[in-house]
Amino acid sequence: MAMKDGIFLHDYLHVETDSFGNQDEEQVKVGLVNFGSEGKRHYSFDEVKEMIESGELKDDNIKINEKGEVQLRGHYLTYCKAFNVVCGRPINVKNEEDSKKIIEYGRKIGIIHDDFVPMEGWFGTKEVKEDLIIVDYNEEEPEKTFTITYTFKNKELDDNFAEDICIGAIKKLAGHRVTVHRGEPEPDIEKIFECSDVWFNKEEKKLIISGVKAQWMTKHIEFAIKNLDLELWMLFNPNKLWNRFFYAATQAVRDRNQEHWFNDLIQPKSETKRNTEWKDKKLGKTWEGKE
Repeated sequence: MAMKDGIFLHDYLHVETDSFGNQDEEQVKVGLVNFGSEGKRHYSFDEVKEMIESGELKDDNIKINEKGEVQLRGHYLTYCKAFNVVCGRPINVKNEEDSKKIIEYGRKIGIIHDDFVPMEGWFGTKEVKEDLIIVDYNEEEPEKTFTITYTFKNKELDDNFAEDICIGAIKKLAGHRVTVHRGEPEPDIEKIFECSDVWFNKEEKKLIISGVKAQWMTKHIEFAIKNLDLELWMLFNPNKLWNRFFYAATQAVRDRNQEHWFNDLIQPKSETKRNTEWKDKKLGKTWEGKE
Protein backbone atom coordinates (compact mmCIF):
# COMPACT_ATOMS: atom_id res chain seq x y z
CA MET A 1 0.00 0.00 0.00
CA ALA A 2 1.74 3.16 -1.21
CA MET A 3 2.01 6.05 1.24
CA LYS A 4 0.23 9.24 0.18
CA ASP A 5 1.64 12.74 0.56
CA GLY A 6 0.49 14.79 3.56
CA ILE A 7 -2.22 13.58 5.95
CA PHE A 8 -4.31 10.84 4.34
CA LEU A 9 -7.05 9.51 6.66
CA HIS A 10 -8.49 6.50 4.91
CA ASP A 11 -9.74 3.96 7.44
CA TYR A 12 -11.52 3.77 10.79
CA LEU A 13 -9.66 3.23 14.05
CA HIS A 14 -11.16 0.88 16.65
CA VAL A 15 -10.77 0.23 20.35
CA GLU A 16 -11.66 -3.32 21.41
CA THR A 17 -13.59 -3.57 24.68
CA ASP A 18 -14.57 -6.58 26.78
CA SER A 19 -18.25 -5.66 26.67
CA PHE A 20 -20.73 -8.56 26.76
CA GLY A 21 -22.87 -6.69 24.23
CA ASN A 22 -23.03 -6.70 20.44
CA GLN A 23 -20.13 -6.29 18.02
CA ASP A 24 -20.47 -2.50 17.84
CA GLU A 25 -20.01 -2.35 21.62
CA GLU A 26 -16.97 -4.66 21.45
CA GLN A 27 -15.30 -2.93 18.49
CA VAL A 28 -15.87 0.79 19.02
CA LYS A 29 -14.90 3.29 16.33
CA VAL A 30 -12.89 6.12 17.93
CA GLY A 31 -11.14 7.86 15.04
CA LEU A 32 -9.35 7.58 11.71
CA VAL A 33 -6.04 6.05 10.62
CA ASN A 34 -3.46 8.10 8.74
CA PHE A 35 -1.83 6.46 5.70
CA GLY A 36 -0.03 9.67 4.73
CA SER A 37 3.58 10.81 4.94
CA GLU A 38 2.91 13.53 7.53
CA GLY A 39 1.23 13.80 10.93
CA LYS A 40 0.40 11.10 13.47
CA ARG A 41 -0.67 7.53 12.81
CA HIS A 42 -4.00 7.86 14.67
CA TYR A 43 -6.47 10.75 15.01
CA SER A 44 -9.55 10.81 17.23
CA PHE A 45 -12.88 11.87 15.71
CA ASP A 46 -12.70 15.11 17.71
CA GLU A 47 -9.26 15.90 16.26
CA VAL A 48 -10.52 15.25 12.73
CA LYS A 49 -13.51 17.57 13.23
CA GLU A 50 -11.24 20.31 14.57
CA MET A 51 -8.89 20.01 11.59
CA ILE A 52 -11.81 20.14 9.13
CA GLU A 53 -13.46 23.13 10.83
CA SER A 54 -10.16 25.04 11.04
CA GLY A 55 -9.38 24.36 7.38
CA GLU A 56 -6.22 22.42 8.23
CA LEU A 57 -7.64 19.28 6.63
CA LYS A 58 -9.41 19.28 3.28
CA ASP A 59 -10.47 15.86 2.05
CA ASP A 60 -13.57 15.19 -0.06
CA ASN A 61 -13.61 11.60 1.22
CA ILE A 62 -14.37 12.79 4.78
CA LYS A 63 -17.72 14.30 5.71
CA ILE A 64 -19.55 15.33 8.88
CA ASN A 65 -23.11 13.97 8.82
CA GLU A 66 -26.29 15.57 10.13
CA LYS A 67 -25.56 14.18 13.61
CA GLY A 68 -22.16 15.88 13.67
CA GLU A 69 -20.31 12.55 13.24
CA VAL A 70 -17.20 12.09 11.11
CA GLN A 71 -17.69 9.59 8.30
CA LEU A 72 -15.64 8.25 5.39
CA ARG A 73 -17.27 7.97 1.98
CA GLY A 74 -14.85 5.12 1.16
CA HIS A 75 -12.08 3.34 3.04
CA TYR A 76 -9.53 0.54 2.80
CA LEU A 77 -10.61 -3.04 3.50
CA THR A 78 -8.47 -3.28 6.63
CA TYR A 79 -9.18 -3.51 10.35
CA CYS A 80 -7.16 -1.11 12.51
CA LYS A 81 -7.02 -1.30 16.32
CA ALA A 82 -5.44 1.15 18.76
CA PHE A 83 -5.52 -0.94 21.97
CA ASN A 84 -7.74 -3.01 24.26
CA VAL A 85 -9.99 -1.64 26.98
CA VAL A 86 -10.50 -4.10 29.85
CA CYS A 87 -13.13 -3.23 32.46
CA GLY A 88 -12.89 0.40 31.44
CA ARG A 89 -9.10 0.84 31.41
CA PRO A 90 -6.73 0.86 28.40
CA ILE A 91 -4.37 -2.14 28.30
CA ASN A 92 -1.30 -2.73 26.11
CA VAL A 93 -1.11 0.81 24.73
CA LYS A 94 1.91 0.72 22.40
CA ASN A 95 2.32 4.44 21.74
CA GLU A 96 1.32 6.54 24.77
CA GLU A 97 1.87 9.91 23.04
CA ASP A 98 -0.04 8.94 19.90
CA SER A 99 -2.91 7.52 21.97
CA LYS A 100 -3.56 10.49 24.30
CA LYS A 101 -6.34 11.99 22.20
CA ILE A 102 -7.84 8.55 21.54
CA ILE A 103 -8.01 7.91 25.30
CA GLU A 104 -9.56 11.36 25.84
CA TYR A 105 -12.22 10.56 23.25
CA GLY A 106 -12.82 7.15 24.88
CA ARG A 107 -13.48 8.90 28.21
CA LYS A 108 -15.84 11.31 26.49
CA ILE A 109 -18.01 8.51 25.04
CA GLY A 110 -17.89 6.51 28.28
CA ILE A 111 -15.82 3.44 27.38
CA ILE A 112 -12.68 4.49 29.32
CA HIS A 113 -12.50 5.30 33.04
CA ASP A 114 -9.79 6.21 35.55
CA ASP A 115 -10.36 2.99 37.51
CA PHE A 116 -11.47 -0.52 36.60
CA VAL A 117 -15.27 -0.88 36.43
CA PRO A 118 -17.36 -4.08 36.58
CA MET A 119 -18.65 -5.52 33.30
CA GLU A 120 -22.12 -7.04 33.53
CA GLY A 121 -22.71 -10.25 31.60
CA TRP A 122 -25.78 -12.43 31.14
CA PHE A 123 -25.00 -14.81 34.01
CA GLY A 124 -22.22 -13.10 35.97
CA THR A 125 -20.08 -10.02 36.46
CA LYS A 126 -16.45 -9.67 35.39
CA GLU A 127 -14.03 -7.51 37.41
CA VAL A 128 -10.30 -6.75 37.27
CA LYS A 129 -7.92 -5.40 39.90
CA GLU A 130 -4.18 -4.85 40.06
CA ASP A 131 -2.28 -7.32 42.24
CA LEU A 132 -0.44 -5.96 45.26
CA ILE A 133 3.27 -5.81 44.42
CA ILE A 134 5.85 -6.24 47.17
CA VAL A 135 8.90 -4.23 46.14
CA ASP A 136 12.40 -5.61 46.76
CA TYR A 137 14.77 -2.72 46.07
CA ASN A 138 17.66 -5.15 45.57
CA GLU A 139 15.97 -6.59 42.50
CA GLU A 140 14.57 -5.19 39.27
CA GLU A 141 11.13 -3.61 39.36
CA PRO A 142 8.58 -6.45 39.24
CA GLU A 143 6.17 -6.67 36.33
CA LYS A 144 2.62 -5.59 37.08
CA THR A 145 0.01 -8.37 37.22
CA PHE A 146 -3.77 -8.46 37.50
CA THR A 147 -6.50 -10.65 38.98
CA ILE A 148 -9.62 -11.29 36.91
CA THR A 149 -12.78 -12.43 38.68
CA TYR A 150 -16.12 -13.61 37.32
CA THR A 151 -18.93 -13.76 39.91
CA PHE A 152 -22.28 -15.48 39.47
CA LYS A 153 -25.30 -13.21 39.93
CA ASN A 154 -27.30 -16.13 41.31
CA LYS A 155 -25.69 -16.85 44.68
CA GLU A 156 -28.18 -19.64 45.41
CA LEU A 157 -26.82 -21.84 42.65
CA ASP A 158 -25.01 -24.86 44.09
CA ASP A 159 -23.71 -27.03 41.30
CA ASN A 160 -20.24 -28.60 41.00
CA PHE A 161 -20.83 -28.84 37.26
CA ALA A 162 -20.68 -25.02 36.97
CA GLU A 163 -17.40 -24.95 38.92
CA ASP A 164 -15.90 -27.59 36.60
CA ILE A 165 -16.92 -25.61 33.53
CA CYS A 166 -15.39 -22.37 34.85
CA ILE A 167 -12.01 -23.75 35.94
CA GLY A 168 -11.79 -26.10 32.96
CA ALA A 169 -12.39 -23.29 30.47
CA ILE A 170 -9.45 -21.26 31.79
CA LYS A 171 -7.11 -24.26 32.07
CA LYS A 172 -7.95 -25.30 28.53
CA LEU A 173 -7.25 -21.77 27.30
CA ALA A 174 -3.87 -21.72 29.11
CA GLY A 175 -3.01 -25.09 27.58
CA HIS A 176 -3.89 -24.14 24.02
CA ARG A 177 -1.11 -23.47 21.50
CA VAL A 178 -1.30 -21.78 18.11
CA THR A 179 0.92 -22.07 15.06
CA VAL A 180 2.45 -18.73 14.04
CA HIS A 181 3.99 -18.41 10.56
CA ARG A 182 6.53 -15.59 10.28
CA GLY A 183 8.21 -16.58 7.04
CA GLU A 184 10.89 -18.72 8.67
CA PRO A 185 11.42 -22.32 7.56
CA GLU A 186 9.84 -23.62 10.78
CA PRO A 187 6.69 -22.05 12.30
CA ASP A 188 6.58 -21.06 15.98
CA ILE A 189 4.20 -22.74 18.42
CA GLU A 190 2.99 -20.18 20.96
CA LYS A 191 0.64 -19.98 23.93
CA ILE A 192 -2.29 -17.55 23.93
CA PHE A 193 -2.85 -17.13 27.68
CA GLU A 194 -0.97 -17.50 30.94
CA CYS A 195 -1.82 -16.99 34.62
CA SER A 196 -0.29 -18.07 37.93
CA ASP A 197 -3.41 -19.75 39.35
CA VAL A 198 -7.12 -20.30 38.84
CA TRP A 199 -9.73 -21.50 41.34
CA PHE A 200 -13.41 -21.20 42.26
CA ASN A 201 -14.73 -19.74 45.53
CA LYS A 202 -17.87 -21.78 46.23
CA GLU A 203 -19.16 -19.50 48.97
CA GLU A 204 -19.01 -16.37 46.82
CA LYS A 205 -19.73 -18.23 43.56
CA LYS A 206 -16.67 -16.58 42.05
CA LEU A 207 -14.07 -17.70 39.47
CA ILE A 208 -10.66 -16.22 40.30
CA ILE A 209 -7.82 -15.96 37.77
CA SER A 210 -4.71 -14.52 39.39
CA GLY A 211 -1.26 -13.39 38.26
CA VAL A 212 -2.23 -12.30 34.75
CA LYS A 213 0.39 -10.12 33.05
CA ALA A 214 -0.74 -7.28 30.80
CA GLN A 215 0.48 -9.13 27.70
CA TRP A 216 -2.11 -11.86 28.33
CA MET A 217 -5.03 -9.42 28.77
CA THR A 218 -6.07 -9.95 25.17
CA LYS A 219 -9.05 -10.97 23.06
CA HIS A 220 -8.42 -14.63 23.93
CA ILE A 221 -9.26 -14.40 27.64
CA GLU A 222 -12.03 -11.88 26.92
CA PHE A 223 -13.62 -14.23 24.36
CA ALA A 224 -13.31 -17.20 26.76
CA ILE A 225 -15.13 -15.37 29.56
CA LYS A 226 -17.85 -14.06 27.23
CA ASN A 227 -18.49 -17.56 25.93
CA LEU A 228 -18.38 -18.97 29.46
CA ASP A 229 -20.95 -16.40 30.58
CA LEU A 230 -23.35 -17.29 27.77
CA GLU A 231 -22.88 -21.04 28.26
CA LEU A 232 -23.68 -20.80 31.98
CA TRP A 233 -26.71 -18.61 31.27
CA MET A 234 -28.04 -21.22 28.85
CA LEU A 235 -27.37 -24.23 31.08
CA PHE A 236 -28.66 -22.76 34.35
CA ASN A 237 -31.56 -20.64 33.15
CA PRO A 238 -34.69 -22.14 34.78
CA ASN A 239 -36.98 -20.53 32.20
CA LYS A 240 -35.20 -21.86 29.12
CA LEU A 241 -34.22 -25.25 27.69
CA TRP A 242 -30.61 -25.33 26.52
CA ASN A 243 -31.35 -27.88 23.79
CA ARG A 244 -33.67 -25.37 22.14
CA PHE A 245 -30.86 -22.82 22.10
CA PHE A 246 -28.49 -25.37 20.60
CA TYR A 247 -30.96 -26.36 17.91
CA ALA A 248 -31.65 -22.72 17.10
CA ALA A 249 -27.90 -21.99 16.97
CA THR A 250 -27.25 -24.85 14.53
CA GLN A 251 -30.12 -23.70 12.33
CA ALA A 252 -28.86 -20.10 12.42
CA VAL A 253 -25.41 -21.31 11.33
CA ARG A 254 -26.93 -23.25 8.44
CA ASP A 255 -29.03 -20.25 7.38
CA ARG A 256 -25.91 -18.08 7.36
CA ASN A 257 -24.00 -20.72 5.39
CA GLN A 258 -21.40 -20.97 8.18
CA GLU A 259 -21.44 -24.72 8.95
CA HIS A 260 -17.64 -24.65 9.44
CA TRP A 261 -18.25 -23.01 12.84
CA PHE A 262 -19.16 -26.48 14.11
CA ASN A 263 -16.11 -28.29 12.72
CA ASP A 264 -14.83 -29.06 16.23
CA LEU A 265 -18.04 -30.93 17.07
CA ILE A 266 -17.69 -33.40 14.19
CA GLN A 267 -14.02 -34.22 14.80
CA PRO A 268 -13.17 -37.47 16.67
CA LYS A 269 -14.11 -37.08 20.33
CA SER A 270 -11.30 -35.63 22.43
CA GLU A 271 -11.11 -34.64 26.08
CA THR A 272 -9.38 -31.43 25.01
CA LYS A 273 -12.70 -30.15 23.68
CA ARG A 274 -14.55 -30.40 27.02
CA ASN A 275 -14.07 -27.78 29.71
CA THR A 276 -15.24 -30.12 32.47
CA GLU A 277 -12.46 -32.62 31.82
CA TRP A 278 -9.84 -29.89 32.17
CA LYS A 279 -10.81 -28.95 35.71
CA ASP A 280 -8.35 -31.35 37.38
CA LYS A 281 -5.52 -30.96 34.87
CA LYS A 282 -2.33 -29.05 35.57
CA LEU A 283 -2.54 -25.36 34.74
CA GLY A 284 -0.62 -24.61 31.55
CA LYS A 285 -0.47 -28.22 30.35
CA THR A 286 -0.46 -28.22 26.55
CA TRP A 287 -2.85 -29.99 24.24
CA GLU A 288 -2.63 -30.79 20.55
CA GLY A 289 -5.17 -28.24 19.30
CA LYS A 290 -3.84 -25.75 16.77
CA GLU A 291 -5.57 -22.78 15.14
